[in-house]
Amino acid sequence: EVVGGLTKIPMIISVTSPAFADKDITMSISPYEAGQLSISIYDMAGNKVNDIVTAVKNRDALSVTLKNAVKTKGNYVIKSILNNRFIESWNITVE
Repeated sequence: EVVGGLTKIPMIISVTSPAFADKDITMSISPYEAGQLSISIYDMAGNKVNDIVTAVKNRDALSVTLKNAVKTKGNYVIKSILNNRFIESWNITVE
């Protein structure tokens, strides 16, 4: 499936659960290929509330932590984009 020119693939293995406001959110990622991984968190209105860019050295699983990820309880969408080619979205609820 292609979304906005990006191919949708599964990359996210797990996300901190439950997630809490003003706490770190850690995700386990299984990258499809080496390169640059951009992870952003959006609120339900579509506003970006946090993001991080990290280098992926190989296809081994890795952990990525967003420090104090969100400030407010609610529902959010995490979008992971690898090499501006692959995307996965993950819904989370922050308590």
